[in-house]
Amino acid sequence: MANDPAAPDQRLKNSYEVPPAGPVAAFRFGLAWVWSLLVGVVGLLLAPVLGPRRVWAALAPRWGQVGLKLIGVKVRVLNPERLQGPALFLVQHISFVDVLYVPAILPPETTFVVKDELAKIPLWGWAIRAGGAVLLPRDRGEQAIAQLNAAVATRPPGQSLVIFPEGTRGYTGELLPFKRGAFHVALAARLPVVVIGAAGPERLMPKGGWVLRPGRVTVAVAEPIPTEGWAKETLAEHMAACRAVMEGERRRAQREGDGG
Repeated sequence: MANDPAAPDQRLKNSYEVPPAGPVAAFRFGLAWVWSLLVGVVGLLLAPVLGPRRVWAALAPRWGQVGLKLIGVKVRVLNPERLQGPALFLVQHISFVDVLYVPAILPPETTFVVKDELAKIPLWGWAIRAGGAVLLPRDRGEQAIAQLNAAVATRPPGQSLVIFPEGTRGYTGELLPFKRGAFHVALAARLPVVVIGAAGPERLMPKGGWVLRPGRVTVAVAEPIPTEGWAKETLAEHMAACRAVMEGERRRAQREGDGG
């Protein structure tokens, strides 16, 4: 258990206490929810006229950028020139703030790869589904993988994908084990993989919290990793290599965030 990268997170699961947020933070977070509802309604009205993917590409970045400003979250990106599409962006999942800053910094023609049950969340889930999100089925059998591969292979030309390879959030900001689904997507997409680590989200809205606080997030972007030589037989090696890269970027974000 000592060598398990998830062990510290699991030990905190039953004892972790989320510090309370103040009334100002709660008010600002409420404004962000109002903004989200407004964007959702506008998107639903425009989608039948302009097309859902076009509306998603236009609204998602602005939704994230304005939402961050309303809450008071400042995002610093290290090596933003590496955020070029089309690519498969593997992003560390730490906090609810990830859902805001990811569309704010990635190319507009980027859609999420998410678990199919998340697409049922009112407004947000409907929006990402309308925007062409690739849904990861709960069943991980061969038939489900074949359906996933077909969905990825038929995405629009030039579209980037973003996925949280850990599949869930932790309690401390530490990196959790990766799920294989992200790498089945990588095999099907044959896009360069861009790994992104972060520091700060765990302080703004820890897992179990209900209010996103003002603060700073530092995001570190790794160099693109080519996937032309990847194969199903070597998937575990690629998972381990990408996880090592993300751990390095997470630590770089911590150093730069603490010093900057």
